[in-house]
Amino acid sequence: MEFDINNFCRQLDDLPKDFQPVTICLHFIDLNKGRDKEYLKRGFNVVSAGSMHNLEFVNNFYNIIKKHKYSCSNEVGSYSFYCVEMGIPFFLIGDTPKVIN
Repeated sequence: MEFDINNFCRQLDDLPKDFQPVTICLHFIDLNKGRDKEYLKRGFNVVSAGSMHNLEFVNNFYNIIKKHKYSCSNEVGSYSFYCVEMGIPFFLIGDTPKVIN
């Protein structure tokens, strides 16, 4: 996926105080690629539910999202529906990423 991370982070920083602090939940592959470093250096909290092949993945993910009042992303994914299912509002922010397969 390609998107302007600087613009995305700027928009996250600009969210109202009620939405702060922002926690970034990354896929474990993104962590392995070091993509957490960009968010960490900007002062965001970074978490991951781990490998989707781990039997604890679903529990890990729900344990992460239940600690938050809001959820957002620059695209809709399964996480969007899991959050809404738990009563956690979901909204889109930032430009839609370009998917490269």
